[in-house]
Amino acid sequence: MEFLVPIVKFTVNPTERTLQVLEYVMAAGPGPLKQVDIARDCGLSPSTLNRIIKSLSDWGYLFRTSEKYVVRNFRLERNVPMSEVYLT
Repeated sequence: MEFLVPIVKFTVNPTERTLQVLEYVMAAGPGPLKQVDIARDCGLSPSTLNRIIKSLSDWGYLFRTSEKYVVRNFRLERNVPMSEVYLT
């Protein structure tokens, strides 16, 4: 699959990693997603992704259908796209 979510492989900020996962899951659609695919495509280790998935699941944003799959329980949309130039 090809997604329009920016892949930031060397990010150390946990908030940015969580937002990256949320955007990935939103862009992927409503069906179940393999956690291994999310980790690979977002450039995260499986253990890091597992911690993020646990937090999102505890807050009700994702459902774990098994140890391998998750399903989103949210909608996320940017109303106004902002360029890097605007934000700097």
